[in-house]
Amino acid sequence: MSSAGCAGFGVSANSEPVPDREKTNSPTEATTTTVVSTPSPRRGIDLEQIKIIDQPARGEIDQQDPQVNDNHFEPVTLSGQKGTTVVVTMESESGDPYMEFVAPNGTVVASNEDYWQRNDSARVNVTLPVNGEYTIRAMSTEPGETFEYWLTVSEWVHPNDRGWFAGEMQKWNESERYAEFTADYQELASDDAVTIRPTRGIDAVNPVQDYAVVTYHLSSDDPSPRELMDIDTSLLISYTIMLDDYRTEYEQVNESWVPDRIYHRAMTPNGTLYRTTYITKEWADTYDLEDEITGYWFMYLSTEIEGPASPSYVEGGENSTTRLTYPEMNRSEERAPP
Repeated sequence: MSSAGCAGFGVSANSEPVPDREKTNSPTEATTTTVVSTPSPRRGIDLEQIKIIDQPARGEIDQQDPQVNDNHFEPVTLSGQKGTTVVVTMESESGDPYMEFVAPNGTVVASNEDYWQRNDSARVNVTLPVNGEYTIRAMSTEPGETFEYWLTVSEWVHPNDRGWFAGEMQKWNESERYAEFTADYQELASDDAVTIRPTRGIDAVNPVQDYAVVTYHLSSDDPSPRELMDIDTSLLISYTIMLDDYRTEYEQVNESWVPDRIYHRAMTPNGTLYRTTYITKEWADTYDLEDEITGYWFMYLSTEIEGPASPSYVEGGENSTTRLTYPEMNRSEERAPP
């Protein structure tokens, strides 16, 4: 939990960014770079523009993209206003991302690779010095490398200006506490096997019905059984670890911050629901005490429900997501945010 020293969470409009790590320049340390363009026979998915909407957009670095210092990059434009603090995250399952943030005058005001010591993501956060059109250079750390990637731009809001998650953590309501745990769980589970873009969203939790919802993205429209198995393993083990950490490792949180049930929604690259599963605190405790994953695994798999993207999906079928509903919560019954 980032604010209490846990695994941390991705930055959204309602969360505070982690300071950039290696290869990060401040606006006062701006550099210039010579750019050349080299054509190639293949053209991939071009991402030309992006907005500050905290939603991932898909692009692809290919050999027809321009080059900087022998690295192909995709120039993605972003319009912004002076004084806005933006957080830009680049993620890939098949390459090692590197990113440069270029001001309207052509200077590189920030750059980053290996965010949080991970080879599959890069992140910069910068306060825009002027009004205008900025360029995000999405590229690889390795010369000539090409791959698909996801780019997300969020606006960072100072804690004093927020509604939710403001003030002392001990005074947060149940929704805020569940959302904090869920964000930490997402961060821990998001590894080479599963791509989760961590968010700390109130809408994804329901403390009255004691659940939270996590959405993750598959690598293709037709995932292999091995990929699904790796994802399931990561989700199961991560929930158990984070549950134990909240119970024993941190002073500001405890087990009451942990939802009894976590629903998982698997989405294809084109945004279609593939399947849902869920996990419970009781199952995690059983596994933790007995150190036996087989029963834990089968209980989890028994919850799988097929979505429209799955080859096993049947419209209106008993095992289809057309029958899946999450109980809604009346937030007027809960303490208002600070």
